[in-house]
Amino acid sequence: MDQAADPWSRVGVVGKAALIAIGPFVAIGLFSMGSVLPRLGQEFASVPNAALLVQLIGSIVAPVFALASPLAGRLINRFGLRTVYMASVVLMAIGGAGPALCDDLTAILALRVVLAIGVAGGLTAGMSGIARLPESQRATVLGLNSFFGGAICLPLFPLVGMLAEDSWRLAFLTHLILLVAIPLALALPGHSAPKVDTPHAGAAPAKAGILAGLPVILAIVTALSGLAMVASSMYTPFLLASIGVTEPAKIGQLLAIMSLFSLAGSGSYGFMHKRIGTQALLKLGLVSMVLGCLVIALAPNVVMATAGMSLLAIGVAVYVSSAYAAAIESAGSESAAPAAMGVLTFCLYGSQMAFPFISGQVGESAGPAAVFMLLAGLMVLGLVMIFALHRRQPAPAPA
Repeated sequence: MDQAADPWSRVGVVGKAALIAIGPFVAIGLFSMGSVLPRLGQEFASVPNAALLVQLIGSIVAPVFALASPLAGRLINRFGLRTVYMASVVLMAIGGAGPALCDDLTAILALRVVLAIGVAGGLTAGMSGIARLPESQRATVLGLNSFFGGAICLPLFPLVGMLAEDSWRLAFLTHLILLVAIPLALALPGHSAPKVDTPHAGAAPAKAGILAGLPVILAIVTALSGLAMVASSMYTPFLLASIGVTEPAKIGQLLAIMSLFSLAGSGSYGFMHKRIGTQALLKLGLVSMVLGCLVIALAPNVVMATAGMSLLAIGVAVYVSSAYAAAIESAGSESAAPAAMGVLTFCLYGSQMAFPFISGQVGESAGPAAVFMLLAGLMVLGLVMIFALHRRQPAPAPA
């Protein structure tokens, strides 16, 4: 397609802002309600299976988001990127803020599923738009996307905590901020055929199969890291409560500190990658997660717990960025990369559906600290597997 005739080559600042906004979509949709969950559990303590339902309310968004993403891709091809983007923002606003009007945990859970579908559509539409930008612009937009996805957590977590002090209903209304993305999306091009992918000379053919060329070990370790990811934002409030930190506003402040360290991890990724490469960063991320989970599990006070949360946040940020880089490298060609990244997204977020059952069984019988000790063991297992992955990879062919 001639670049001059391609509307995506002329997307302006407002349109790019809409694409950058998908980072905050994930942060707000998947991880913002952690400090509300203890208050929600107290409010509905007399409801049968309340503990499990509250855990599901906190964690169901991520796996449903992972499962809905392939369907979102097909809807984009049929109805257009901009249409799916805007409809998804509406779904996120309804599913995110709707619980404020509910008096039933099951209804809140159903609305969280709606929120997850909206996040899937919005993220997939945004990533599809970034993929259609000129190659010289993609890296900058992707970097800004990651940065703002982390930066929005700094004011968001304390705000959610302060609102939850007065009412858990008010905290859910923070999702309405996502509606700002609708006028931004109006600057995106309308429905048009995607550019034809032209393989690079000498590139390996696209890999087929259920994992789309993704190494099995990388898929398994990424699924394990998904458990640590959801624990970092959605289960640390329960650990903090076990050592005496029960005020939602205080919990929100501590989660904001954790987010600051996550931002430092993602912000320094490019600098570190140039110096030590993808494989070393995969291991470094896992080591940081191991240490973070251990410190959290053994923390006798809030200072040590916060230090552990910070280490865990850095590890998750570094590992996830490295895992996506490894997925692109393993795909072998530009055309195969989206499928490999889709599989990786499913592994990362789909595994999180198991977390409420793990945390429910282990947490109720042995306490929240035991959950983080278990996670530390799983991250050690992942680290051993990544070392095995590195040994199995063939040496690159000489230039």
